[in-house]
Amino acid sequence: MSQEDEPRDLQRHNPALDGVRGVAIALVLFFHLFYSNPVHPTPLSVFGAAVARAGWIGVDLFFALSGFLVTGILFDSLGDRHYFKNFYGRRALRIMPLYYGCIALLTVLFYSATSKYPLLLLVAYLQNTPLYWHSVNPFLPLVRTTQHFWSLAVEEQFYLFWPVIVFLVRRRAALLWVAAAGALSAPVLREWMLVHGANFGMCYTLTICRTDSLLCGGWLALAMRGPLRPRVLASGPWIFALGVAACAGIAIATGNFDFEVNRTINGIGYSLLAVTACGLLAMASRPRSRAFHRLSVRPLRFLGRYSYGIYVWHWILLSLADDRILPRMQETLSSGPLAHIVVSLGVLLTTIPVAMLSFHVYEKPFLQLKRFLNYDRSGFRTIA
Repeated sequence: MSQEDEPRDLQRHNPALDGVRGVAIALVLFFHLFYSNPVHPTPLSVFGAAVARAGWIGVDLFFALSGFLVTGILFDSLGDRHYFKNFYGRRALRIMPLYYGCIALLTVLFYSATSKYPLLLLVAYLQNTPLYWHSVNPFLPLVRTTQHFWSLAVEEQFYLFWPVIVFLVRRRAALLWVAAAGALSAPVLREWMLVHGANFGMCYTLTICRTDSLLCGGWLALAMRGPLRPRVLASGPWIFALGVAACAGIAIATGNFDFEVNRTINGIGYSLLAVTACGLLAMASRPRSRAFHRLSVRPLRFLGRYSYGIYVWHWILLSLADDRILPRMQETLSSGPLAHIVVSLGVLLTTIPVAMLSFHVYEKPFLQLKRFLNYDRSGFRTIA
């Protein structure tokens, strides 16, 4: 394949990347839905919780994938006359309707419980910058049901500054250095913050601390649009395998892989996961490879297609179920762990149809407006 053909090839829909989304959302669901009951733990539930607690890495996989796809779009569309309008418009149509729709719905549902903090909540959510709510009131229903929105805020804030940098720098070689420098600065910043008393929650949720995942994905997208492409594709399996081994080493050496208590993860662990995720993305970008076919299976692609809605709705439904259904189920079954499993399965089986309905009835009309923001494909080119 000639270098001139690479952008056109990279712009085609890759079903394996839908599968990567499917893997990411499956990990998040496993993390949030299937953890040990804290009141009546059993040896089995404690072991299951230890395994499930590693499912948070699905969010990091989402970050790397987002950086990979967004950077590819931005770089390829540098020749488009409506570079900023098309990018920001299309991103807004994809993310904002469901995000703000849920905020509006939950605000109405919990109005009496949030009336003490209306201005604070309104300002934070309208700016898409959810605060570290434990310093406000973690028991507010609106806060509790939208705690997972922090990751959406991270991605949206990344979308604000990265397109501007790509537009100003423009040259692929220079952008590779910028992305690498930004990714390397994130663990340095986290270490500095930890030394000076920052908590793990800040390292996990602040955008400036999580740019390594997003920019590693961006670096990979840029590398695949130049002479490094063959080498990156060939080294993907090795990078992924070494990354998994290194993560397993951290878990064995420290006794867990839980970001809430593990300092190593909050220092270099997120960067290590970013590199590992990029290894997987490189494998998924290699047509006819074994990884490409395995990630392209229909169940993973199905989950990937509805992953945004699943992510948004699952925690909301779980929070409501934990408040209103779980206590009754515990009384009925006389078993905390069993009641928790039953409720979690119920939430899982409810979330998927709700996400599908949300997509086809509510989100899709907004997505159809993207036809007014089409990129000029003739302007797509590689800038060396």
